[in-house]
Amino acid sequence: MTKKKPKKVELNKNPPQKMSDEDVKKLARELVTNQVFMSDQLRRPEDISMVFMVLALAERKIIDDYLKAGVVHFYEYFNKAIPGRGINGYPIFTSCFGINSTDYKRVQAEEQRMREALK
Repeated sequence: MTKKKPKKVELNKNPPQKMSDEDVKKLARELVTNQVFMSDQLRRPEDISMVFMVLALAERKIIDDYLKAGVVHFYEYFNKAIPGRGINGYPIFTSCFGINSTDYKRVQAEEQRMREALK
């Protein structure tokens, strides 16, 4: 009987750079089609480290670098969630991406535009 390897906990050590227009559209489309979970979906902001466990386990310097880079939210693809596990109805992730405030506003606007087009 072979043991499964534990999932790797990872947070890119380099804060995110400005997203291209193509990346903004792609992320917005993935949000509209429920392929991505973003921290703005949390009812209680204090749940962020339970949902994105990597944030609770990351070195303080990495978190500080993300905050200095203007990261305001984190997101991950649902297919990266730990299978069969959840907290308060939310998935649990051992990896995630950060998004800065400028790109977040761009993604929100594109997501809204796409949702309106679907009505």
